[in-house]
Amino acid sequence: MGIRSREPPQCLEDINAYINDHFEANIEKSKILFVFDDIWKESHYSHLTFAKKSVATSRFNFPSNQLSHHCIPSPEGFTEDEALKQIAKYQNHLDWQDLKANPVVMKAIQRCARLPLAIAIMGGLHLRTNKEWEKAVDVIATTDLQSKPGNYEFSLHRAITLSIQQLEPEEQKIFRLLGVFRRVQIPLQSIMTLWNYDLLQTKSILLNLSCKSLIKYQDTDGCYCTLHDLMVDNLQKSPDPHESQQDYLKGLNQVLVNRYAQHCHRQWHEYSDDGYYYQNLIYHAIQADDEEVLDDLMMNLNWMNAKVAVFKSLHELRIDLQDYMQYLRLKNKISKFHEELFNILNQYESYLDLETFNFIQLILNCSKAGSLTWTKALNTARTSAQQRQQNYWIIDELTNGGNMKCNLFKSKTISKVFDDVLPRYSNPIYGGLKVISSKYNRGENCCLMVTDYESNEIKLKQVFPGQLIKAVRISANGVLIAYGRCSDMGCQWQVIDSRTKQELLFTYKDGVTVPRIDCYSLEFPPVQKGDFAFLSISTDRRTVSIWYQKNDDTLVQKFTYQITQSKIQICQFHADQSEIMLWWRMHPSDVNRCVVQEVDNIPKCQIEIWDTEIHQRTQSIVIPEYVALDGHNQYTATEDSFYNYKLKAVKPIDASSQNILLAYENVIGTVSAKYDEINFFVDVVETFCEIFQPIYKSEKRIEDVVLSSDYRFIGIRRRNDKNVIVLKMNGCHVNSILHLQCAQYVDNVFFVFGKSHLFLYNR
Repeated sequence: MGIRSREPPQCLEDINAYINDHFEANIEKSKILFVFDDIWKESHYSHLTFAKKSVATSRFNFPSNQLSHHCIPSPEGFTEDEALKQIAKYQNHLDWQDLKANPVVMKAIQRCARLPLAIAIMGGLHLRTNKEWEKAVDVIATTDLQSKPGNYEFSLHRAITLSIQQLEPEEQKIFRLLGVFRRVQIPLQSIMTLWNYDLLQTKSILLNLSCKSLIKYQDTDGCYCTLHDLMVDNLQKSPDPHESQQDYLKGLNQVLVNRYAQHCHRQWHEYSDDGYYYQNLIYHAIQADDEEVLDDLMMNLNWMNAKVAVFKSLHELRIDLQDYMQYLRLKNKISKFHEELFNILNQYESYLDLETFNFIQLILNCSKAGSLTWTKALNTARTSAQQRQQNYWIIDELTNGGNMKCNLFKSKTISKVFDDVLPRYSNPIYGGLKVISSKYNRGENCCLMVTDYESNEIKLKQVFPGQLIKAVRISANGVLIAYGRCSDMGCQWQVIDSRTKQELLFTYKDGVTVPRIDCYSLEFPPVQKGDFAFLSISTDRRTVSIWYQKNDDTLVQKFTYQITQSKIQICQFHADQSEIMLWWRMHPSDVNRCVVQEVDNIPKCQIEIWDTEIHQRTQSIVIPEYVALDGHNQYTATEDSFYNYKLKAVKPIDASSQNILLAYENVIGTVSAKYDEINFFVDVVETFCEIFQPIYKSEKRIEDVVLSSDYRFIGIRRRNDKNVIVLKMNGCHVNSILHLQCAQYVDNVFFVFGKSHLFLYNR
């Protein structure tokens, strides 16, 4: 139906609410006919109110249903002929018509009320003589009101007990043990472990139980058995009338947990995943009230690591931790280790490596050095490394003798849909870090959200069902937000005041006012000064416009700068909002507006810096688009070639813009140029090898470079690399280098303005 929840549902009420919201927004889908089969509890009907049209079946006739449903009674059991045919399947030598002629058989069928389960159990007894049938009738006819389930008119419990009593004593004993399992498919491996039987013995007994209709046995697709709910109810009652059900169930769980322990020699993580063990072991240990096993398991990071690898998620481990911590609280105990671990699971969930799902490495990455969790993870990792089972890493020291320190501050899941756009952040100096992001992009629940990064409080939410958001932006103070959506021109942008949710209008220099603008990109300045709003790059990427906020509802275009021949690669703010830097690739026929150049075959790029307050260009520099390493180990300008390095990023490396950082595909360096005092222009292509000073060489292709606002740090993102490189700078020189190994390949990196915090974002 295309339903996507805003957040993962935590309970049935959440699911009901999400579907109700979906149907309110999609009226035509509310006409869907739902079929709900075999409802056991009256309370379950309250979770199905989203269905405007439905058919439900239940073996119980709840009185309240008469008020809200049209109830159609149907037979609870077989017809006489259907019941006889079912029993005849177990009587190979008799035809069902012969059985019908036997009054004792007919009496037994009537005593069973022709209910399918009871008939199957009767057939499974393989009764042959009238004496055997009469004995069965006498047992079933004995009414036991306490064991009568639902509003059945006879004791099905008695029929089940009779069938169990026909088993050999050892078979009775091990069959009753199956009552320990939860009401799911029970895999063959766990049954073998519980019974302590080999494969052939276990299969033989299961086939016999299946023939008696006590279980349903599937001998293919993994081999498992299932038990009817009423059968489970029977097996969970103690055969000793003096033993309470609680004590009996506790004993069953103790048997299962002990058998698991024996099977894996208490090396819990070495038990192979059978679809039940990792899912339910903690549950059974709690039901067994086995503190020793629980302590052993919940202090065993290898077991937790194996569980995370099975589920490829931290969710199930978090539930185990919650249940265990609740168990400890009931015993008036507190575990600081598990509280630390639980906080890590909540805070750093998105940092789990989605390729290895290595939980121990996650703890080493995210816990505080010296903490209980970190120490436990480090010892586990050392043991594993010594046994050569797995390699782990921790940040221990920095290269080049630097003293730079790096700690993971926080990791969060911003979105769970691949189509969602890269989030953007406000400047924290204006009161908290605000995040703008899309949710469920392109889907029916597509929306735009602004949240507080620390508290996760939603500040703004705009819904765009079924639409595609291409990009989002947020102003430094978090007041204005912008988003671009697909249009015929490419991308159409709209700006909203987050406080009033009012859409702002755009007024061009010629006086034309429109509600939204078509442009390639839109950028807010990193700091908020006066009425300066943002810059935009036209759809053809040849015009930069500077916009100011005239009043609360209007943005005015005050200045434009055009390039006639080439497309702008990047236009960004430098320092604060007072200057912008842009650069583009020049065609061989391009002529600089200030100095006529001699045309050659060397591809070039032009960089310009403009003052947004006086609307004048202050600097312009021409650099080579491609460089190559020559025989003198110097980088020189060269032609386009597969073996040469292409320009990827340009950044000013100081406030004066006298020094420029150039990032080519495999090398990063700086140039310091002397500008023409009249035209503020310089061409460094011919002298490039003399003025280009390499500061970092990479064996992998460089994709992007970011600088902190104080120019002290440079972040480098490379292709197909989980490492993010951070250079600590002193002017144009590198003091130290740090390699940050991330959980996944990083799609975007940037520094928070005014801080040394580096944000890494991946899909």
